[in-house]
Amino acid sequence: MIKGSKVSEYVDGIWGCEFIENPIRSNLDIKSDEPKKEGVLNQIGYMIDNTSKTRAIFEINKGSNKFNIDVNSKIDKDKRRVPFENMIYIADGPSDIPVFSILKQYGGKTFAIYPTGDTRAFNQVNNLIKDGRIDMYAPADYSKGTTAYMWLTENVKEIADKIYNKNLKQLIDSAGSVPSHLT
Repeated sequence: MIKGSKVSEYVDGIWGCEFIENPIRSNLDIKSDEPKKEGVLNQIGYMIDNTSKTRAIFEINKGSNKFNIDVNSKIDKDKRRVPFENMIYIADGPSDIPVFSILKQYGGKTFAIYPTGDTRAFNQVNNLIKDGRIDMYAPADYSKGTTAYMWLTENVKEIADKIYNKNLKQLIDSAGSVPSHLT
């Protein structure tokens, strides 16, 4: 979905379920004479569950998804590629609770979505906020002016400002003293 959207050009990497349109057929496949249907998903190539979602945020955090770094490597918190406090996790279901919990624990932002008008789904995410597992929830509508749009926009700005100010402070703090005129 992201690859086919307007935001695709701004995304550095996508990690998610993988589907197979045309699986490789074996010689034993009795359906090999069957015509292939273009654009039809036939198999699940990789499925994400609560454990793999948790692993994914650690891979992003440490940089394992971009560099040859094992996810189990010990890396100092201040040297990690994407600190948890700079992450926003948007999700909709029970399999996301472990990631919600980890990000909340380490200062990340958590946002639950639900289909507009679905009372059961609304109650489920409402319970997540009551339990302190998420920061915010809204219908899965990211149109300008919606709650989801405003919350995400403001939190991205907040994280960006925090990164900018941290880098500015490091620059200022690293500047050495300059010689002065001696009198």
